[in-house]
Amino acid sequence: MQTSTVNDSSHLDLENTIIKKKVTHPTAYAVLCSLFFLWGLPNILQGIIMPQFQIGFQLSNLQTGILDFSFYIGYFFAPIMAGILANKYGFKATILMGLTSIIIGSFSCANSAIHFEFIFFLIGLFIIAFGCGFLETSANPLSTLMGHKDYASFRINFAQIFNMAASVLTAFFGAQLVLGKVAYKTQEQLSSMSVNDISKYHHSLVSSATTPYLFLASILVLIFIVTLITKYPSAKDMGDAGRKSDGYLKTIKRLKTVKHFKWSLLAMFLFCCAQAGLWGFAIRYTMLHLNINPAQASIFYTYILIASLCGRIFASIMLRNFASHTFLGIMALLAMFSAIIASFVSGSLGVYALIAASFFMACMYPTIFSLGINKLGKDTKIASSFIVMMIIGCAVSPPIMGFIADHMKNFSVIELIPALCYLYIAFFAFKKAVSK
Repeated sequence: MQTSTVNDSSHLDLENTIIKKKVTHPTAYAVLCSLFFLWGLPNILQGIIMPQFQIGFQLSNLQTGILDFSFYIGYFFAPIMAGILANKYGFKATILMGLTSIIIGSFSCANSAIHFEFIFFLIGLFIIAFGCGFLETSANPLSTLMGHKDYASFRINFAQIFNMAASVLTAFFGAQLVLGKVAYKTQEQLSSMSVNDISKYHHSLVSSATTPYLFLASILVLIFIVTLITKYPSAKDMGDAGRKSDGYLKTIKRLKTVKHFKWSLLAMFLFCCAQAGLWGFAIRYTMLHLNINPAQASIFYTYILIASLCGRIFASIMLRNFASHTFLGIMALLAMFSAIIASFVSGSLGVYALIAASFFMACMYPTIFSLGINKLGKDTKIASSFIVMMIIGCAVSPPIMGFIADHMKNFSVIELIPALCYLYIAFFAFKKAVSK
């Protein structure tokens, strides 16, 4: 009788372990991973085509800056509406709304070549960013809810691998397909051409730069249909997180009392500052340290993105066995030390330290996200929208680091800004991430 009880207990333990590790809706999770991949494409594509787009439309640096501003503003305000929509109609409705926005925005960007009007691209980019904000607000928390809570960080980190893979592939192949096939004209060649020929040349630059948006829109239409017919977890399946909140303002009041959530907002903001700063100045850093031209330095930028992809894969493996806050803290400290080395060590070692920092920080976005929304129940949807809004940090650090670079003899000291951001993230992970 006693032996039978032991066997039954062992069987139940094994069964519980299997249930804990299982993704409860594998088909929906697979579709969700494809969404992570797709919204990674326009984020990097914009940066790749910008130099060609600037020549084609003859834009000033201010106008190209307005494009970046338009993108981040769209990303900042979208989560507010997305959180309200997700709370009322669920995550799936928010995802479909996000896909619709990116499709419309992509067609608008492609239209800028047909009508040769800059304003179409500006509006389109804003709408795309708006859609990406919707997807992030819904897809990130949803991935954490598709299985046992102990593996929430693992699931979101695994899904984010696809987002990083999109960035790497877009950076590598996008430059070849979009920029590699263009025969750029020198100023001497342009001066010998007629006004009509110059106009045709500029139009061809814009046309080749915006063609990828037509391809993106076509793929997204198919994904929209697949998402529409895919069965997603019901509100009941997601427990407390699936319930509707009792109002936006009431939710905000409750969230203001949740300490780990408030600390996570600053952690996410500083992560976005660190990533934008480290990646944004990577090519210039590499040019100075290795004494190479921009084309050669761009190869090292690809290495930095690949390192981040490898970091996501590494994190998804390690988070099966490590507490997410402990792992985040260790990686933040390693990223901090790497950034400090990049600040004070010259030559190839400094560049390798920069690549290492990109590897170590790869887990931060998804892990901070999952820790921030942990145990928030019915407030999860609206809380997620606030975390996504912290992407505004990407617009803050580059001008600060640029100002420091302009006024310091040692360009490399700008990497101390990301190092300070990583220090706070380590503090958050070890001291504030776990709700008590």
